[in-house]
Amino acid sequence: MKLNPHTCVQLFDLALNKGFTTTHSFLMFKEDHNLLETAYNIMEYSNRYSTKQLEYVSTMLSVKTIHEHLMREGGLVSDFVDNDKKRYTVVMIDSESDDPLLNFTCVQFSENGLRTDSGRMSEKVSPDHNKIISSLSEGEHLIRYMNRPYADKYSEPTWVPVFLKENEMVDPVSGSGL
Repeated sequence: MKLNPHTCVQLFDLALNKGFTTTHSFLMFKEDHNLLETAYNIMEYSNRYSTKQLEYVSTMLSVKTIHEHLMREGGLVSDFVDNDKKRYTVVMIDSESDDPLLNFTCVQFSENGLRTDSGRMSEKVSPDHNKIISSLSEGEHLIRYMNRPYADKYSEPTWVPVFLKENEMVDPVSGSGL
């Protein structure tokens, strides 16, 4: 499915109603960043969306940029070792979406526990660690991006999930890769 600015706006509308899904990420990450920006600009200039809604939607623009950087630089696999077969990463975005520096922090977990901190093992895990890890199969990696400024401002998390299998983004419905 090839997106255009108006179908992107429709996907953003769906996300505003039910939250971002791995399908949103899969479809939008296939597209050029300019297409997503065009869709965002259509929403902004329509005067139909609140500032809060626009800030929520703009998270996808930041996530796409950060995700592409992390994939290119190996940042999503750097703390894992070969025996980490089920992987879960939380990426906390510490910058507003219009900040050109886009600061973020990755915290990586596997079925073996917390992996972040130069690959040293730790017993510390997030409260949802066991539930998430048990839902994954070998070779799968769930990444959840969270916009911290949005969460701080509105007291609501903004999660953008991305699903990888063998380090490739896959369509959660068909299982095929980008």
